[in-house]
Amino acid sequence: MPDWSYHPLFKPLLFRMPAAKARSLTLRAIGTLNSLPGGYLLIELMGHMKPEPELRRTVWGREFSAPVGLSGRIDPELAATGALGKFGFGFLEVGPGFRSEVSLDTAGEAVVYGAPLPELDEADFVQRLERHRSVGVPLAVRAGRGQDAAWMQRMEKYAALFLFEGTEEEYRAAKASVRVPVVVVVQGDLPAWPELDGVYLEEPCGRVGREGTTRALELLRAWKAARPDVPVLAGGGVYEPQDALDLYAAGADLVMLDSGFVFSGPGLPKRINEAVLDERLQAARTGARVESAEGAEGAEGDVSVVTKGGTGWLSWFLMGCGVFFAGMIAMLVGLTDVILAHDEQFLGLTREEIAGWSEELFHFMSHDRITLAGIMLSAGFLFAQLAWHKIRRGERWAVVLFAAAAGYGFLNFLYSYVVGYIDSLHVIYNLLILPFFLWGLVRTRELSTPHGSLNRRNTKAWKKGLVGQLMFVVLGAALLTAGVVISAIGMTGVFVPEDLAYMGLTPEQIHEYNHRLIPLIAHDRAGFGGSLITEGLLLLLISLWGYRQGESWLWWSYLIGGFFGLAAGIGVHVKILYTDFWHLLPAYIALALYLVGLICSHEYLRKTKPPV
Repeated sequence: MPDWSYHPLFKPLLFRMPAAKARSLTLRAIGTLNSLPGGYLLIELMGHMKPEPELRRTVWGREFSAPVGLSGRIDPELAATGALGKFGFGFLEVGPGFRSEVSLDTAGEAVVYGAPLPELDEADFVQRLERHRSVGVPLAVRAGRGQDAAWMQRMEKYAALFLFEGTEEEYRAAKASVRVPVVVVVQGDLPAWPELDGVYLEEPCGRVGREGTTRALELLRAWKAARPDVPVLAGGGVYEPQDALDLYAAGADLVMLDSGFVFSGPGLPKRINEAVLDERLQAARTGARVESAEGAEGAEGDVSVVTKGGTGWLSWFLMGCGVFFAGMIAMLVGLTDVILAHDEQFLGLTREEIAGWSEELFHFMSHDRITLAGIMLSAGFLFAQLAWHKIRRGERWAVVLFAAAAGYGFLNFLYSYVVGYIDSLHVIYNLLILPFFLWGLVRTRELSTPHGSLNRRNTKAWKKGLVGQLMFVVLGAALLTAGVVISAIGMTGVFVPEDLAYMGLTPEQIHEYNHRLIPLIAHDRAGFGGSLITEGLLLLLISLWGYRQGESWLWWSYLIGGFFGLAAGIGVHVKILYTDFWHLLPAYIALALYLVGLICSHEYLRKTKPPV
């Protein structure tokens, strides 16, 4: 449930339900998804939330993959602990005593925790912990006032640290009984106890909302002024990336999300992580110092900025240009000759003979080749843009995306063997661009610059931009699905009923006229489907992984790349008078998604330029 689906689709529905029911439904759904074979891969694919290595932070002698965690109040039943560990958190709080009545103040953006409910008994709690042993992030186990030192000893094997509630005497007993750090929970007056491992400045249970930001900062500054040597975990009022940055700058070693995760969305930890990286990347480029409160033990991970991708990015940029140039040639052929000399040789027919037998069949063949050319122009432009703007800067997500989409593109050649027609120009085209792909693949293996984000606030442009992102994600998924369907049609029946109605022919008539015509058409159709899969992968992954505030190049890529594909796809149907409504309905839907996506993403993607 990334932000692009949570805010436009699910949040309005969930907020109409009782809070407890909505929470249970959501957590059980993502917990079930995570437990399915490959479910965790789908979570990572959709959200791409795994923290970058540069975010690692060591506090209390423990390494955290990211400086942000999640309060145990969010998932008191531990229904989705395994899944939540994949949302970009560096740690999760768990405990048996978080059950309570819950409601939402939607106008004030606050979660209201009411009367406590019976705690999980120890056996039940342990059983749930065992179920999530492979959660992948450290667990901060809450030791409430009902859990003594003996209980903590029994829970120690699950805990990276304990968050402790109790008296000073109980704290000393707890510290003496376990080997992991024991961090004191502070909701009011700051303790003057000596030899503290650390403190967790928590917003008191009850109403937990935005107003907690100011209080958290005041408590944090007071604590750091009195005890600057003691590590601090700060919670309360973190609704935007800037809230977390303010807490880090004021002295927090780690922050904990609570109600902000509900109102700002499940993408908040990822946004915080990217904001932290963005500050460090800008500092690394300018030589400035990022304000932070960590001591030597909590020093941030080094951020290396790779400003050159060797010759790898250039090789892939040239490959994208090559795909674009080939698309121009294919477009020219589709608009003029349609059938080339090697096609005529394969068929034993000239283009004039085909057009003389059935002008509609000849137009249909041009329709397939022009739509393929439009996809090649679009994909080539996107490949070149990705290489120039992101791979050139060494960003590893872009390398993975390029390799996946382009790698599949080369597999399209295998369709030729299935349909029985090997296009010699297709062979030459693949042989010409393959070295550029392979050279880029080798030379970009070690590119490792992490990606940050300029986004700091939950602005109207951000919320509107999520609708735009949703449109492009749906469009990418639709193109991918359409590509699979068209490829399957090309390798089996070749034609759909609307095609045959337009031509006024049956497959048997075409086969009787020339038994090689259908294999040639199948080659074009399956190749078009394969190209749609490549284009769909490009659009889907770039919208899932690369959609960030200020990425103006991406908006222009959507605009220009989409224009090539849609203009060719819809325009050729108008040109040859193949305007069956149901046949063109998917293209009309794609056009609507494209236009809404461009409008909604414009301010978010183009408002602020990314750092150079």
